[in-house]
Amino acid sequence: MDEDLLKAVSGLDETTRNYVLGRITQLEQEKQTKISALEEEILKRDLSITALEEREHIDHLTKCYTHARFDKYLAELIQIHLPQIKLPSSRVLTPYDTVNALFEDNVGILYIDLDDLKLINDRYGHAAGTSALQAVANALKKGIRGSKVYRLHKHGDEFSIVVTGHNPENNFILGRRIFESVLNQTEFPERITVSIGI
Repeated sequence: MDEDLLKAVSGLDETTRNYVLGRITQLEQEKQTKISALEEEILKRDLSITALEEREHIDHLTKCYTHARFDKYLAELIQIHLPQIKLPSSRVLTPYDTVNALFEDNVGILYIDLDDLKLINDRYGHAAGTSALQAVANALKKGIRGSKVYRLHKHGDEFSIVVTGHNPENNFILGRRIFESVLNQTEFPERITVSIGI
């Protein structure tokens, strides 16, 4: 308790002073309990908001991250890696410089395109095309373990994977593993292939 309060009650008789100090202590404890409850409620709401924001960035069809989340993640990576670029003062930063900085820091981007989706849709119907997209998305997730898969266009057949900490040669190995994972998938009854750009 603060000194001013103790001085204020020092002139009271002992019974009244004890009652007042006890009541103040009780009110302080109630206040702390309410503050703790409010802090816990705020934390729960923050977690709920974070979960909602995360869900907003998930494509409902493939359960992959959306193109918007891909753009956001790439912007975050660029912010991390751009300060490391050393340019002469007379030179302007180009997109090539940004890509080169990411590449030098072992950040790789794999673009995956589902081959012949239009043919699948035309031959078997759009439900089959949807199943093929889902099968590819699941095969990609199984093939990469630890990286996020992004669906680049809401109504398209393009995916992307951003990998960090891999040297460029490992990205080719990863690309091959992804290709084989899609080729060997069993969710869709037909053989599916993808084209991969690294």
